[in-house]
This record gives sequence, C-alpha cells and structure tokens, in this order.
Amino acid sequence: MRKAVSLPISIKLAPNVPEISRIAQAVVTEGADAITAINTMPAMLIDAIAAKPVLSNHTGGLSGPALKPIALRCVYELAQAVSVPIIGTGGVWSGRDAAEMLMAGATLVGVGSAVVRNGPSIFNRISGELSQFMSENGYAQLADLRGKALP
Repeated sequence: MRKAVSLPISIKLAPNVPEISRIAQAVVTEGADAITAINTMPAMLIDAIAAKPVLSNHTGGLSGPALKPIALRCVYELAQAVSVPIIGTGGVWSGRDAAEMLMAGATLVGVGSAVVRNGPSIFNRISGELSQFMSENGYAQLADLRGKALP
C-alpha cells in the first residue's frame, strides 16, 4: 500500500489474533503511519423461536460496549509495542470510555456504533463528558491522559 499512495495510512487491526503487537510492528515496518485498534470480533446471534441465525450471513461482527474491554487490552498492548499513533476504537459511548481509551495509550479515539445508535450529536456529548471528566479529575489537557495506565 505504501508504494501506491503518499497519503497517511492507518491499518485497522482485528482483535482475534494471537499477538496483535507483532502484527502492528510488521505493518509499521511496511510503512503504516498509524494503527486503528480494533475491528469487530466475529460473533453470532440465533433466533431461538425461528431456530436459525439472525443474520442472513449467519455471523457478523460484535461491536459496541461489549467490545470495549477487548479494545482497551489491544490498545494497551499496542501502545507498548509501536511508536506510531493509535486510534482507539471499540465500545466508546461516553466521555469516560474515551478517557479510558486515551489512558490505555490511544492517541485519538474513534466512535462507531454509538453514532449509529445515537446519531451525530453523540460526538458533542462524548466531548462534553470527556471535558467534565478531565476537569473533575485534574487533567488540564488530553496529553495528561494519554498512556496514564501504561507501566
């Protein structure tokens, strides 16, 4: 990809791999400018009344709040393994979720499922909640949060 484009490249990594850090190191070596962590987890729902999968494809990707602990672990591991920016995604629905993602080592925070559920106004709500969290907990700027939970 790096040979084909001069634009910044962020590679979105899947969480269901044995060593996400090794994959991140490899894509950075190949020219990735950033890492987006994480993609959805493979999942499935079954309609017990119909006795068949809910999705026509049978399986799909789990996203939303259930994904946040997995996303935090991945961001935490990646922040210790690579020096490029990390966009932390997965289960961010509140300002506190965003703060946790930053504390795990994310440079930026991505929001997906919360937008689908709540519409674009979710960005203002999350931003306001994050500002309030920072104010209440003595953080003057985002840089004070970044990597706070890292060893």
